[in-house]
Amino acid sequence: MSFSLRAGPPLEPPHHRVGRSTTTLVDTARAGRVVVVDTWYPAAPAAGSEPSAYELLPGVGFTANADQDAAMAAGSFPLVLWSHGRTGTRSSYALLCEAIAARGFVVIAPDHAGDVLADWLLGTNVDDETNEANRVEDARFVLDTALDPDGPLAAFGRGIDPDRIAVAGHSYGGFTALTLAGGAVPDRRVRAVAGLQALTRTIPKQVLERV
Repeated sequence: MSFSLRAGPPLEPPHHRVGRSTTTLVDTARAGRVVVVDTWYPAAPAAGSEPSAYELLPGVGFTANADQDAAMAAGSFPLVLWSHGRTGTRSSYALLCEAIAARGFVVIAPDHAGDVLADWLLGTNVDDETNEANRVEDARFVLDTALDPDGPLAAFGRGIDPDRIAVAGHSYGGFTALTLAGGAVPDRRVRAVAGLQALTRTIPKQVLERV
């Protein structure tokens, strides 16, 4: 797939070439819930991969600076698990995720089914309570999968430093990050949290205290 629209070059010189790969995950513990993720990562310096195409809607998209399915660079890198905002998608923040990966991080971003752009356009979006539960469990499932040496993300997981894991997101994605780190069942693997305009309206005080 190719698009005529192309993002401009990075504002700052990248430290690493960036690769991007898309993987469809299935959470059998939640009735086969499908979680599609994009992974950005420091790529090996060898050339040869095609520019990665980001499809925002059918037939509408752009290319940027990541190379599709490029080989991953050797080394151990911190992980940023990124959660999109309401009506967003995993690709909405592609330039940000590419920039983070270019500075030596693995970035994994899931689509939260029930709260992506297509759901809101088609009327298949879920209610807030369901969305909040789905989001946190999506994030936990993706983190489980990323660190599973035999799982579908193992090719990237082998390059993740399990002691340097952060969760971040925009708006409802900030809610996701904070609740994963400090909810009723805090995920102790998370060492850092960041939110861009994080939605905190429905987060109990105790959750923020635990963070």
